[in-house]
Amino acid sequence: MARSLRVSEAVLSMDLTGKKYVVTGGTSGAGQGTVEFLAKRGAEVITSGRNLERGERNLSSLST
Repeated sequence: MARSLRVSEAVLSMDLTGKKYVVTGGTSGAGQGTVEFLAKRGAEVITSGRNLERGERNLSSLST
Protein backbone atom coordinates (compact mmCIF):
# COMPACT_ATOMS: atom_id res chain seq x y z
CA MET A 1 0.00 0.00 0.00
CA ALA A 2 1.21 3.49 -0.78
CA ARG A 3 2.37 5.85 1.91
CA SER A 4 0.27 8.80 3.00
CA LEU A 5 0.80 12.15 1.31
CA ARG A 6 0.48 15.46 3.08
CA VAL A 7 -1.88 17.50 0.95
CA SER A 8 -3.78 20.70 1.74
CA GLU A 9 -7.58 20.62 1.97
CA ALA A 10 -7.85 22.83 -1.13
CA VAL A 11 -5.95 20.30 -3.23
CA LEU A 12 -7.96 17.35 -1.89
CA SER A 13 -11.12 18.67 -3.51
CA MET A 14 -9.59 19.56 -6.90
CA ASP A 15 -10.92 17.95 -10.06
CA LEU A 16 -7.90 17.10 -12.21
CA THR A 17 -9.86 15.77 -15.19
CA GLY A 18 -8.07 16.71 -18.41
CA LYS A 19 -4.75 17.35 -16.67
CA LYS A 20 -1.66 15.28 -17.50
CA TYR A 21 1.19 14.45 -15.13
CA VAL A 22 4.45 12.51 -15.28
CA VAL A 23 5.56 10.81 -12.06
CA THR A 24 8.90 9.03 -11.75
CA GLY A 25 9.23 6.12 -9.34
CA GLY A 26 5.51 5.45 -9.41
CA THR A 27 5.67 1.80 -8.34
CA SER A 28 6.39 2.36 -4.64
CA GLY A 29 6.53 4.87 -1.82
CA ALA A 30 5.68 8.52 -2.38
CA GLY A 31 5.69 8.06 -6.15
CA GLN A 32 3.01 5.39 -5.92
CA GLY A 33 1.00 7.55 -3.54
CA THR A 34 1.24 10.47 -5.94
CA VAL A 35 0.08 8.35 -8.88
CA GLU A 36 -2.92 7.10 -6.88
CA PHE A 37 -3.78 10.58 -5.65
CA LEU A 38 -3.70 12.11 -9.15
CA ALA A 39 -5.52 9.23 -10.85
CA LYS A 40 -8.35 9.19 -8.31
CA ARG A 41 -8.97 12.85 -9.10
CA GLY A 42 -9.29 12.20 -12.82
CA ALA A 43 -5.79 13.06 -14.04
CA GLU A 44 -4.01 11.18 -16.81
CA VAL A 45 -0.79 9.90 -15.26
CA ILE A 46 2.33 8.61 -16.97
CA THR A 47 4.73 6.88 -14.62
CA SER A 48 7.93 4.88 -14.58
CA GLY A 49 9.41 2.35 -12.22
CA ARG A 50 12.00 -0.38 -12.00
CA ASN A 51 9.62 -3.26 -11.37
CA LEU A 52 7.18 -4.06 -14.20
CA GLU A 53 5.17 -6.57 -12.15
CA ARG A 54 4.63 -4.07 -9.35
CA GLY A 55 3.65 -1.42 -11.88
CA GLU A 56 1.09 -3.71 -13.48
CA ARG A 57 -0.30 -4.64 -10.05
CA ASN A 58 -0.60 -0.97 -9.10
CA LEU A 59 -2.36 -0.21 -12.39
CA SER A 60 -4.89 -2.99 -11.89
CA SER A 61 -5.62 -1.76 -8.35
CA LEU A 62 -6.46 1.69 -9.75
CA SER A 63 -8.82 0.19 -12.31
CA THR A 64 -11.01 -1.49 -9.69
